[in-house]
Amino acid sequence: MGKEFFAGFYLVAGAVIAAYLFRAMTKKDPLGKSMTRAMGAGLLVVIAYILYLCVNDFRLMAIGCSLVFVGIDWCLFFLVQFSRQFVGLNKPKYHEYEILGGILAADSLHLLLNPFYQQTVSFKMVVIHGAAYLERDAHALFYIHLTLCYIMVAWIYFVLLRKYLQVAKFYRARYAVINAAFMAVIILNAAYLIVHTHIDYSILGYAFVGCFLYFYVYDYKGEAAANATKAYFVEEMNNPIVFFDYEGKLLMSNHRAREILNLAEEETISDFIKKNDYLTMNEEEEQSFETTLVSKDKVFYFQIKYKFLTDKDGKTIGSYFVYEDITEKKRALIQTEYNATHDILTGTYNRNYFASFKKEIGEKQLYPVYGAIFDVNGLRDINKIYGLETGDRVLKRMAWLMQQFSRVTDYVIRMDGGEMALILPATGERKAEEIFKRIERRIGNFEVAGLDISVTSSYFHLDNIEDFDKLYEEARSKIADKKKNEMTRKTSS
Repeated sequence: MGKEFFAGFYLVAGAVIAAYLFRAMTKKDPLGKSMTRAMGAGLLVVIAYILYLCVNDFRLMAIGCSLVFVGIDWCLFFLVQFSRQFVGLNKPKYHEYEILGGILAADSLHLLLNPFYQQTVSFKMVVIHGAAYLERDAHALFYIHLTLCYIMVAWIYFVLLRKYLQVAKFYRARYAVINAAFMAVIILNAAYLIVHTHIDYSILGYAFVGCFLYFYVYDYKGEAAANATKAYFVEEMNNPIVFFDYEGKLLMSNHRAREILNLAEEETISDFIKKNDYLTMNEEEEQSFETTLVSKDKVFYFQIKYKFLTDKDGKTIGSYFVYEDITEKKRALIQTEYNATHDILTGTYNRNYFASFKKEIGEKQLYPVYGAIFDVNGLRDINKIYGLETGDRVLKRMAWLMQQFSRVTDYVIRMDGGEMALILPATGERKAEEIFKRIERRIGNFEVAGLDISVTSSYFHLDNIEDFDKLYEEARSKIADKKKNEMTRKTSS
């Protein structure tokens, strides 16, 4: 095969590079500019080699070879810049580009002078099958040129390799393929220099490298990487997710679902729903509901979304279950609701709950109802003399005693200050009297922080919720009268 045959191949390679060069020139970002310069230098290499193949004049062939060497210099230089930008590295701080550019300018100068002085490479024309080729005899300057080239090759290779090792596995393809294509060209070029073949096949590689550069920067969609990313995202989600195919077979689940839902490898949607009896089948609409699950002795609250998936023709594709973990939200809501109806200091019900409790008594007809009010004597003085902390201890102790000596069906409610109410729904007179006396014995006089605490009490009974407020206020008035009489007695004595 003559040189003209190979020149045709290189002409095609040049056309490919030119096409991608034109596309790269339309990109205004830094990567596009670096790619344009690298492809431009690569196109120079191909054109110069076509010149070498298409002529038989010694001087023109030598000029073609020199332009190839110069083009490779600058192509590698621009690829260094491109590779650093491609992996997200900033411009070097110590003017490496300027220094390297100056060295390459000197290298280019002696290469361009070589056709006239042959101080870098000595050429000898040989004729093979009627076609003229140049055989070379490299001098020291040529080996300096090669050293510069391979320094840039190593730079590019390790920049891409470092990024390859840093990113997740499913993102590595774009760096690995570019590096592999680039290294293939370098290996072919090294083989050409070592074996002394008359045709440099590595020149064709510049077309392929140009294609790979543009594709992996601008056209690469990374479907495999995208799918892997989606799968990884689903796997690492904190919410259990389960997918079933159109036959009801388990298609995919994430680690959270396997941990919480105890899925079997051959799980079917029927098994899944049977095992989780809070689920129901409904193909018409998406379902959403809350449930509580226990896993490893921990209670979890979930908002479950369940839906059959269909294509545009209405055919079933599969179904999914998404368990949104609302445990923290639910606990916060429960805590908020608790705080709204409970006294933070004593843990008993508070006045807010008292209003709703009266409504509940009327609706459920929890009659007869007996109630008692217990009020700490001198709480204001205790707070003033001994501090609020001591007063709080008194209230907590009193509440604890009332809860300990009442029934679980009874209600201890902190009303105001040192006033506590005890409500006994659906309780007979004898039982109520027994409970009140037991509690009064325990809290009538008790000790906190070395202080003797006394409590004044009053009782009431009702058979109609409408009388509640009236009777409660009467009981409070009785307590006030008792305290007033006790104060008068102490003063007179």
